[in-house]
Amino acid sequence: MDQNQDKIKSAFKSALLDYDAALINFFINNALRYTRLAIAGLAVSMFTHEIVEIEGYASVFTNIFLVISWVCFSVSVGTGLYYQRMAVKFLDAMEELETDRFGFFPASLIRRSSSMYLVIRGAFYVGSFFFFVDLFRKLEVV
Repeated sequence: MDQNQDKIKSAFKSALLDYDAALINFFINNALRYTRLAIAGLAVSMFTHEIVEIEGYASVFTNIFLVISWVCFSVSVGTGLYYQRMAVKFLDAMEELETDRFGFFPASLIRRSSSMYLVIRGAFYVGSFFFFVDLFRKLEVV
């Protein structure tokens, strides 16, 4: 009876780890998408700043909307890269797990990833908003 229970526990633990691995792969791909979008937003905003050169906007740092946009895009990229790093550590740690379910961080990476996604997505959308505000403000002047 003990061998059967051990087999059942082992099968259950293996299924749980497979589920967590599939879930973390979904989160990794989603974070990668937002990171790439934020990098593209940062590049486009820098490119349009150079293209749409207007006399009243000589210094980049006097344009608060553009600076806020760049900071938000950078925060989104940084958070996305940090999440990627933690997810890779999680996947590496999963291969070594045998008896204990999780150590110090991976469980929170799966179950409480909403706070990191809130930062990634929120910074991206706020950065996009300020970029478009700056762009429309410049186009009205032209």
